[in-house]
Amino acid sequence: MSRSLALALSIACGAASVPAPAAAADELRYEVWPSVAITTGIGLVMAGELAARGALAPESCSWCEPGGFDRSITEALAWERHEWATTFSDVGLLLLPASAIVLGFAEDGAEDGAIDALVFGEAFAVNFLVTEALKFSVGRQRPMVLYLGEDHPKVSEHEKDWYVSFPSGHASAAFTSVAAMATITDLRGRDPTAIWLIGIPAATAVAYFRVAGYHHWTTDVLAGAALGTVVGLAVPRLLHGPGGLTPRDEEEESGAGVRPVQVFQLGGSF
Repeated sequence: MSRSLALALSIACGAASVPAPAAAADELRYEVWPSVAITTGIGLVMAGELAARGALAPESCSWCEPGGFDRSITEALAWERHEWATTFSDVGLLLLPASAIVLGFAEDGAEDGAIDALVFGEAFAVNFLVTEALKFSVGRQRPMVLYLGEDHPKVSEHEKDWYVSFPSGHASAAFTSVAAMATITDLRGRDPTAIWLIGIPAATAVAYFRVAGYHHWTTDVLAGAALGTVVGLAVPRLLHGPGGLTPRDEEEESGAGVRPVQVFQLGGSF
């Protein structure tokens, strides 16, 4: 009996002596310089593009006819009450970025949450600019012009948007929101799995509603989803991740900012 007790105590003490895993390091860097200059520059370019959008939008289509693939899916998915699909896509587009910002403040507090919001805003703005540049360059006609006609109120009230179908801005913004949120969470040392599991279906729903509302062809939303995901993954890491444009601060370089991990350990012989 005494040998059994000694063996049990030995196993228990051995398990207690295993070091606890260290928490993942917070690798997100946001220094006043050059980060503020980058954030400000991206914001100014985005504001300028919004102001000049009417003049930049193409006045005729370069890509006018959809292929059979796009036609068949649009005709299968389009809603009779397409205005509802438009509303749902707009609501989804508002909720995803708002959720990303709220999550940053909830997880990281006021100061770091504000930094998370700025980093997220950079990714969102870069995606917007790239998406708009592609829209103006490609000049693809929206399905609403073909299916609803130029005299339909939904179409006639937005004449400057007739030929900016590719890629979908809603889809790219939705997927950028999810990817940037997950990337920032990962850089902060937390597991982003839940964000991917919840965010991807939500972003996919936004893309679906854009097709159902006659705003985009399926290939528009697929391209937007791919673009948004790439931008959301890349921009936070390139600008604020390890090895990115934001330098390490002096404390981190010297190792003074590294906190020791305390390990509770028991030992003994039986």
